[in-house]
Amino acid sequence: MKKYLVLILSLLALSVHSQKVANYNYDAFSFIGFVDNIPVFVCNPLSQYDYSINEKPGNLYIAEANNGMITFTLYREVDRKLEGDALFIKDECIGYDSYFGGQILTMHCDNKINKFEFEEDVFYSSFAVSVKNELLISPTDEKSARLEYFHKNKLSYERIKLPIIGNFPICVGDYAYFSTYHINPEYTHYPLDIYKVKIGDWNNPELLLEEAVETWMPIPNTEIIYTRISIDGHLQNVYYNTSNKTYKITNDQFNPQIIKYDDEYKILNTCKDDATGNSRYCLKELPDFNNEVFTTIDNRVISDNLVMVNLSNNEKPFANTFITENLLYSTESKELKKLDKEQLRILRNAFFARQGYKFKSNDLQEFFGQFEWYNQMLQSYKVLEITNEDVVISPKDKDRVALIKEMETQK
Repeated sequence: MKKYLVLILSLLALSVHSQKVANYNYDAFSFIGFVDNIPVFVCNPLSQYDYSINEKPGNLYIAEANNGMITFTLYREVDRKLEGDALFIKDECIGYDSYFGGQILTMHCDNKINKFEFEEDVFYSSFAVSVKNELLISPTDEKSARLEYFHKNKLSYERIKLPIIGNFPICVGDYAYFSTYHINPEYTHYPLDIYKVKIGDWNNPELLLEEAVETWMPIPNTEIIYTRISIDGHLQNVYYNTSNKTYKITNDQFNPQIIKYDDEYKILNTCKDDATGNSRYCLKELPDFNNEVFTTIDNRVISDNLVMVNLSNNEKPFANTFITENLLYSTESKELKKLDKEQLRILRNAFFARQGYKFKSNDLQEFFGQFEWYNQMLQSYKVLEITNEDVVISPKDKDRVALIKEMETQK
């Protein structure tokens, strides 16, 4: 009996070992998320690549690091024609694009399936998953793309279009980072402006850095962003402190991906494998910024931006009018009833004005036209070709609009 047990364990060990992938082309694998805090990669379909017996396009693999070099072990076999191509994973939640292409995102979560339709192929979208297993998506990389949030409730996911224009979201803790294009007619390629917003507080994004170039990545648990900026006409890799607008130039070069491994954040990079001469994924330590002070102040001359987007509520005040933040968000029904019907109508439409809605009625045009930020938003939306049909307000604002509308109808 003991001999048979040893034989079975040996066969199991051999089977597990045979599923390991150590010698691979890093282009054949992409990081897509975590299962129980363990990094998971998908094997990519490449037209010119000689896959080993343990590599199959579509399959998911767990990453293991040995002396910093990453080896893959099969986690889940995927029938691409049946399920599609995995785009992201967070524990028991996996998002798939159709194998045949198309505009359908299929989410398998907690033994439930949800399908969501997009205007463009979701394979080219960018995804970020929050610590609460909720999803942030930029459906396209167009300059007018709006972020979408998939809020998880007990039964399914609720899809919410956000009043934020942006691309390439990254979730770190309670915050979402994203970028927009810095639009100037003198540029042949637009640089990026980088923002962060607290997840759920969608009305108040914060601009962190203007005119970054190509790549960027927030360093977890710091106010620092790794990116490239133009300094005296030369592109430089920098660590940029967003709290005081200082930076230091660095020779560090990596694709802007940071993952958590063994409860520590690491840089996901590529390194040459001395044994094979091939480049593989590897994990590198993050620089320690705890006691470091950057001394170079960002004195770059930032070009004019033709668009004004993603302003926080504080940057869109209704100065010298009856509208206050307290009236917009905190005042209870009994106090709202003290306003006349016309005041309630203006107050209700203030939420839409803050998102650049172009009013048709003369009285609303006149009232909101007195604010410079509102006129600048209308001009920005004209450049971005954003119409009233594209304007959305946050879930928090929708609740207040409904309440004010109820008071209005009672007048």
